[in-house]
Amino acid sequence: MNLKEMTQDSKAANSGLSIDAIENRIVKEFLDIIILLELKDKGELSGYDIAVLQHKKFNFSLSPGTVYATLYAMERRGLIEGHNDTKKTVFHLTEKGGASLENLKRIAPELIDFTKCLFPV
Repeated sequence: MNLKEMTQDSKAANSGLSIDAIENRIVKEFLDIIILLELKDKGELSGYDIAVLQHKKFNFSLSPGTVYATLYAMERRGLIEGHNDTKKTVFHLTEKGGASLENLKRIAPELIDFTKCLFPV
């Protein structure tokens, strides 16, 4: 049984804590990290490219405002840089953004332990 089927079978879906709602919230909260990972993997991406990748990966759409607000906030923090590529702006990872991903790798075991506390088996 996949997550979608569990949602359909669950009465909790009507309580406001459906699996879709939880996944949506997690993606929005960690969108900056998702973007850093995608840029590391793909090199350069536009905001549209990021929105499409996110939709394919998580099966729901974020508003363009959410995607671009996150991108511009990340650019102001020095994690990514954007430049015009003909008709669109494409973004790439900066050294600071790469260092942030390295920090994430270092704390990954702690994050796993934290999620185990939230969601005991």
